[in-house]
Amino acid sequence: MKLLIEYEVPDYEFYEQDYKEILFKSLVKEIDSLKPLAKIVMTEFYLKEKSQAEIHKEYGLQISYIKTIIHRAKAKLKTKILSKNQVQLQRYLEENV
Repeated sequence: MKLLIEYEVPDYEFYEQDYKEILFKSLVKEIDSLKPLAKIVMTEFYLKEKSQAEIHKEYGLQISYIKTIIHRAKAKLKTKILSKNQVQLQRYLEENV
């Protein structure tokens, strides 16, 4: 006995795009909650896509200090965003998939 089930294959690219948008909005919100210097560096580096050298020239910060700020802020943001979005993602998947 062979059972055939017809179903519509979901458009995963659509869901992936929605999820990326959710993550981006969360990222911007969490960057805004960082300490002022970390907020400036992360905004310049990731959102305005400036190089570390450009940030150094504009703000007079040492490259090694910029790298440290980015490293620490990324770790903090990753933890915050993943914990907050885990619930949102679960809800989104239950409603849309």
